[in-house]
Amino acid sequence: MMKINKLALLALLGVLLLNSCSNDDDALEPLPEGDYTDGFFVLNEGSFGSGGSVSFISDDFTTTTNEVYKVVNPEAEDLGLFTQSIFFDDTRAFIISNGSNKITVLDRYTFDYIEVIDSGLAVPRYGEIIDGKAYVTNQNDFGTGEDDYVAIIDLDTYSVDDTVLIGNKIDKLIEEDGLLYIQGSAFGEGNSINVFDPVNQSVVETYNTAPGLNSFDIEEDVIYAFTSAGLQTIALGSGTVNTQIEFSEDFKDASYLTIENNIIYFIVGTSVYQSILSASEEPDTPLLSYSGSYAYGFAVEDDRIYIADGGDFSSDSFVEIYNTSGTLLENITVGIAPNGFYFN
Repeated sequence: MMKINKLALLALLGVLLLNSCSNDDDALEPLPEGDYTDGFFVLNEGSFGSGGSVSFISDDFTTTTNEVYKVVNPEAEDLGLFTQSIFFDDTRAFIISNGSNKITVLDRYTFDYIEVIDSGLAVPRYGEIIDGKAYVTNQNDFGTGEDDYVAIIDLDTYSVDDTVLIGNKIDKLIEEDGLLYIQGSAFGEGNSINVFDPVNQSVVETYNTAPGLNSFDIEEDVIYAFTSAGLQTIALGSGTVNTQIEFSEDFKDASYLTIENNIIYFIVGTSVYQSILSASEEPDTPLLSYSGSYAYGFAVEDDRIYIADGGDFSSDSFVEIYNTSGTLLENITVGIAPNGFYFN
């Protein structure tokens, strides 16, 4: 009798263990499926004579597919003129084409066409997603900026539900702790960062910088911004502005400020520089200098530096990828006027 009870107990424990493992497996999120799960996209702006395109490069650089959108969707309408940027949610990619005033919605991992948003937009630039809605900056008529606005898009219906005037030139935006920080400048003109609250759909605060704001990033509750005065910092909450580094003439064109692992990376001419967050002086020497005419896109991700060369806006250009020690890893031909990198 004792032997039978022990065997029964062991069998019961085995069943419980299997059920537990099965439940654990069921709780795991499924891995995304598609040909474009392990790598990055390069967005190619195109030209007046050629619409925008997308290239995909695998993480190990062994596979490059140009014209991904056309390869996957040969019968769909094209992406339109001047593809400006891409933003994502968990499953979808949204490609903004500001020359055609539309956003093409695709599966993020297969690149299959889903929908197009082509009303309520006027020179759309960049987007972010919060709670099922997309917030897209629009530069409207390229004028003074007084009519620049944020379009609020319902991602269930793919329609613009509302628009909010910002009151100055606007461009890139960054989501941080549920708020949107909107660059109050475009093409080097402007001097503010607007804090937009999606809950009440309004600007709740404006931080004024020196003129010539061209790029910014946020790290540990501090905004780091490149302006005509140099590197300025803004403390979130208090709004205190401090000029941390006054740039010399050699650094007046510093741009593409990007923070990764508490290091500031940026470009001057055809050189990439790096600096610690607390630096009070310009770096002495560049981390690397790249082959090309000028940078048109820049990113730092997972210990790699990505540079897109603008080229001549009429023929295919290239991207270069370096490690963060400055060693060239790869030079890859992509489409016309590559302007950004987006990582899956």
